[in-house]
Amino acid sequence: MGYQPKDKSFEYYISVGFEYASGRKFTDSELILLRNISDIDTSIIKIDDILDNEQERNGSKCIYLIDGVENTIINARLDEINGLSALISLIEIRKLSPIFGYKILKIFNDNYIRGIYEGQKIDKELEKSSFITKETLDKYFLMVKKFTGGHIRYGLEIGQLLAGKDPDEKISLIGELLGINRQIVDDFQDYFTSHHYPFGDIKRSTKRLPEILFILNGGNRDVVLDAIEKKDFQKAVDTVLNKKVRNQLYTYCKENLARCRETKTDFEYQKIFIDCDLILTKKVFELHT
Repeated sequence: MGYQPKDKSFEYYISVGFEYASGRKFTDSELILLRNISDIDTSIIKIDDILDNEQERNGSKCIYLIDGVENTIINARLDEINGLSALISLIEIRKLSPIFGYKILKIFNDNYIRGIYEGQKIDKELEKSSFITKETLDKYFLMVKKFTGGHIRYGLEIGQLLAGKDPDEKISLIGELLGINRQIVDDFQDYFTSHHYPFGDIKRSTKRLPEILFILNGGNRDVVLDAIEKKDFQKAVDTVLNKKVRNQLYTYCKENLARCRETKTDFEYQKIFIDCDLILTKKVFELHT
C-alpha cells in the first residue's frame, strides 16, 4: 500500500540529492532499489497513525484498524528493515567506498531514524500537555525540524553520498527549512476536506501550529469544537484560521524561504519547493463529512 505521495517520499529526496551531486539520474536497476527504500516511509506512517489514533489514510481505513495494532507494529518494523536492506543493496550496486557506505548508514541511523522517533516522542508530549505556552511553540518547531525537516534533509544528504560526494551544508539547511514549511502547510491543510482526516489535529488537541497560534492569540478551542459538532465547518475554519493566524503561518514560511534565497548555491531547490501562498487564499469549498 502506498502511503506517501512520490514527490514527498524519501526516495524522491534521495534522487534529487543524487542528481545534483552526480549530474545524472539513477539507472533502471538502481531505481528498483530506490523505490523499495520508501518502505521506510510506509513504516513511519503506520506507526504515526497508531500514535495519533488516526481513522483514515488516503480515503481508506488505517491499516492498524484492519490488521490490529500488534501486527501493524511488527509489519512496520519489517517495512523499516526492508527499506534499510534496499539502501544497503543500493550502496553495494553503486560500488561505493567503505567510508561512503559508512557515512550513509550513520546518517540514516543516527540522524534520520533517530530524528523521526525523537520527533514522534515530542509530538506525543505536546498532545498530552495541558496548556499552550511559548514553550509549546518552541517544542513544535523542534519536533518539525527533527521529523519533516529531517525527512528532506537526510534524503538529500544520502543522495549526495550515493553519488560519491560529501553533503553540501547549504543544501542540508535548505532541505531542513523546506521540510519545516512542508509541515506547516500540512498542518494548515488539516482544516480542509483534502486532508486525510479533517479537523483531526484540533479534535485531539495535538498542538500543531494553527492551534498553537490560535490559542496564543486568545482563541477559545471550545468554540471551534462546538462548530465542528454542529457541522458549521465554515465557522470552525474561519475561527481557527482567522486573518491573524494565517498571516503568522505565512510569515514563518516566508522567513524560511528568505533564508533559502540568501543561501548561495546552484542547487535548484524549486524541485522540493512547498507552495505557501494557499495559506492566505484557501477557502472552504466543500462540506466536511
